[in-house]
Amino acid sequence: MRLLNQILGHYGLSLDDWAGSVYTVRNGKGGSVVVRDVGTLWQAAEELAGRPLDPLDEGLMETLEAHVQR
Repeated sequence: MRLLNQILGHYGLSLDDWAGSVYTVRNGKGGSVVVRDVGTLWQAAEELAGRPLDPLDEGLMETLEAHVQR
C-alpha cells in the first residue's frame, strides 16, 4: 500500500484499503473509483488522473528514489 500510494501520489492520486478486499482510488478533485484488484487499479487511476500513468516517468523515478533515501 505504501509503495502504491507513493506511485499514485506522484500523479495526484491516493489509494485506500477497505477491509483488505476492496480499494478506493481518489483524486484531489473529489473523484473516486472502487477497484478489486491491481489490474483494474491502473485503469481507474488513469481515468481519474486524466492521462496515462507512465511507470518509467523520470519524475516518478526521482520521487521514488527520494522516498528510498529517507
